[in-house]
Amino acid sequence: MIILKVCIIGDIEGNLDEGMKNVAYNLFNLINKFEIELIIINPKKIFHLGSLNQIRKFNPDIIHYIAGPTLMSFLITKIFKYFFGAKTIISVIHPRLLMSKRIISFLKPDLALIQSDKTGKLCEDLRFNKYFLPNGVDLDKFKPADQKRKDELRKKYNISTNSLVVLHVGNLRSGRNLLLLDQINDGKIETVIVSSTTIKGNKKVKKSLKKSGIKIFDNYCPNIEEFYNLSDCYLFPTFNENNCIEIPLSVLEAMACNIIVISTKFGGLSSLFQEGGGLKYVNSNEEIIHEIKNIQKNLSFQKVNTRDKILEYSWENIVIELLKIYKMILDENN
Repeated sequence: MIILKVCIIGDIEGNLDEGMKNVAYNLFNLINKFEIELIIINPKKIFHLGSLNQIRKFNPDIIHYIAGPTLMSFLITKIFKYFFGAKTIISVIHPRLLMSKRIISFLKPDLALIQSDKTGKLCEDLRFNKYFLPNGVDLDKFKPADQKRKDELRKKYNISTNSLVVLHVGNLRSGRNLLLLDQINDGKIETVIVSSTTIKGNKKVKKSLKKSGIKIFDNYCPNIEEFYNLSDCYLFPTFNENNCIEIPLSVLEAMACNIIVISTKFGGLSSLFQEGGGLKYVNSNEEIIHEIKNIQKNLSFQKVNTRDKILEYSWENIVIELLKIYKMILDENN
């Protein structure tokens, strides 16, 4: 039996509270359960002699880069294709870094894994072979909680049991549009942010949010699902495409916990999920404020089935699809 040999280039070290780290970790962790030989190389150590020797001895069929993409990631995969004779795949999950089109067009991989129509069009312009592969979610870890559990968690984290709790998970960079939350937090609405320890936030943003009474948890939270479970509503207010991966993992995690989700039409989200059943897309800050105030007034009448929308996007299903892609790209030469 021929066993597929795959070398993943991706960072899974340290705290897993950043999008690309989480994607690399979940793909690597689940691919390991299949009959595939697999190694992973941290991109920060890619030019270490030990890493290069490890790849050479492993002799991969496929090199899959899950960090960036940056100009350097395209250059590395091009070099590695030449030296190791492997097929090359790049996950394009943060395409803000694809600006040097003329240069990148000469460094194209064998396949680009995309997550939005916009990135698909960009790949067509660059004459890349492309395949749509979204991010996934751990449906066992992220699952609904009953009211008793919700109240227990609110007491644990000193959060009101009587207020509408609005949650955001992510870094505190200015481009995330988080200062909008200053206008939401009041006596009947409590806003909670769980920030990233991997990506440094903006100190002025953090200071302003705290001044407004918003609770910010900025230590690493391995049990992040508890914050979704204590919340009534998840808010993803980011419009600037440079400030997040194209399919934000936090939105998928909130949906898996079956809470209300208010989100911009960011990246590939609106292509994956239709509005309704507790999922609402917004086009402006005014719409965000209006929707949250409306939920606060009518929470008991909300019919929420956001989890139903996410069930097909388990990490297990995403990996099964990825394995089909691996075999497809190898079969092209046979």
